[in-house]
Amino acid sequence: MGRGTLLVAVAGLLGAASVAYIGLRSQFEMNDEQHRYEHQVVARDVALSGLDRGLSAVKLELMGVDRSFGDRPVSGGIYDVAISENRYGDLNLTSRGSVGDTRHEIESNVIFESPLQAALAIAGEGLRVDSSGTYMISGMDARMPSVKTGAGYLRAVKGVMTDNPAAYNEVRSRITAESMQGDGGDGSVSQGVDVYAYENVFGQAISRSDKIVPAPPYFGSFGTANDPAVVQVNGDFEPTGTFKGRGILIVQDGDFVVGNDFLWEGLVLIRRSMAADLNVQMNGNAVVYGGMAIFDAPGGASSAACEDVPFTITGVETVPTVPFLLKTEVLGAAISYGGSYDMPVTSRVHKGDSSVDPWGTYNEALTGNVNRDGTFSYEPADALPGGTGITVSGTSWVRNDGDGTSNDHWNPYMEQNSETGGSQLKVLRNGDPVPDIQGYLDQGSVADFVSNFIDPLSNTISLEPNQSIYLFELGTSNSASAAYDFQDLVVLVSMLRSDVGCSFGGGTGAEIAFSMTGSTQIRYSGEAIAKLGSKVPAIESEIKVVVAAQRDVLVTPEEIPVTAAAEVR
Repeated sequence: MGRGTLLVAVAGLLGAASVAYIGLRSQFEMNDEQHRYEHQVVARDVALSGLDRGLSAVKLELMGVDRSFGDRPVSGGIYDVAISENRYGDLNLTSRGSVGDTRHEIESNVIFESPLQAALAIAGEGLRVDSSGTYMISGMDARMPSVKTGAGYLRAVKGVMTDNPAAYNEVRSRITAESMQGDGGDGSVSQGVDVYAYENVFGQAISRSDKIVPAPPYFGSFGTANDPAVVQVNGDFEPTGTFKGRGILIVQDGDFVVGNDFLWEGLVLIRRSMAADLNVQMNGNAVVYGGMAIFDAPGGASSAACEDVPFTITGVETVPTVPFLLKTEVLGAAISYGGSYDMPVTSRVHKGDSSVDPWGTYNEALTGNVNRDGTFSYEPADALPGGTGITVSGTSWVRNDGDGTSNDHWNPYMEQNSETGGSQLKVLRNGDPVPDIQGYLDQGSVADFVSNFIDPLSNTISLEPNQSIYLFELGTSNSASAAYDFQDLVVLVSMLRSDVGCSFGGGTGAEIAFSMTGSTQIRYSGEAIAKLGSKVPAIESEIKVVVAAQRDVLVTPEEIPVTAAAEVR
């Protein structure tokens, strides 16, 4: 073998050994990388477990949550959770998952959301809208200016929501689409306000012992981001100076007129419990961040509230238990003397111990006759106190002499007074069966006289809770007689509550006048509403925890400081 051949052989042996060594080393490194990767995956899963634990705690305790959860073993590792409040009033939550020398951190910014139905909710009768300027109603989420300006992170809600078609059309026709943004884009308005949701918040807020009831003139600053105030104003609210606050501002049964230097973060509730006109004006640079609701108290200012007149019928006397306004109407009268001539009928209304002859002198057959064509309605202006009994009297008249053209040609024939009652008087209330009594001598029947007050499906009397109908028999006391038909005089008695501002003339649809001018703003802020959860359980129960931003950080063994374990303890 030559020398050259030996060198080549030796080189070949060395090369083979080198290749074998390098291959062995690569396998070792691959196993190490796989091991480290597995630790990283587990560490991230452990960190996610810590994040879930931290978010659950935040949901339960909100801002009062414990600020650390340390050394919690789970799934082959340990997590530590640190919670801190940042300068914006939100929470920073950092969850660290550790497996051996590998640590994975998840840093999250947590905010709270308690969604409203809309930036502006209007639920009431008689809405009239006026607007001008560069005003804005926005259901797009916004940060509170006291913590951070700009857009928020939460879903949009409607700009405006109403409770009836007429109000919906009024809003659409009076507020420009570009000035009413939110869910669905420009022109964000819909129907469907849940008044009871706002009423629940109202009830819980005013029941707090720490509520503030300022006296006029109104000015000042109220509440903080983490300690919102409940401020209640009874009657008209028109600040004379700077008025700012965080919390719930309630204006009860009064106008709301704000202008420059009005800023409220939270919820503004303007509640009407009486059927009176309501004026809501935002002028200048007035701003609400959170939401506003203008609403009638359920059963308060609506027609249903006005008609809610509890009363009893003692015998046949109607006795309301609350202050009320009275209206009596003759629905008809029909009685003849054996078919030879129509008999006059007169009627009198009794109010407690006093009485009135609204349709002519009760004791004069012709002067007070209601058995003729015409409209006979009586509506006194003054309210009557609760407990005042209302009764109606009726008298029929028979001709005694002459041609009947003079009052002295007639004598009283039969009288019935609802105060004393008797078998010749019936009182109908809502739900009563329609009397099946035919009119005598082809006269109209009871059903004909009360036809506007019959439910055809059930064939029952359909009256409002504040109404009753009196049926008089003024021709005979013989129940077996065909003349016993109870339509000789038919009177409708209606009542409205006077203690909540109702009236027959103005009706029960008192107006809500709403206007925005200048650069005023109502901007939805889910976080501003959520802050109120510490004061009102109805809001707290609706709070959602939202992770607004999140960042994953893998910490290698070389990057872990020696004192790292002490950071979260």
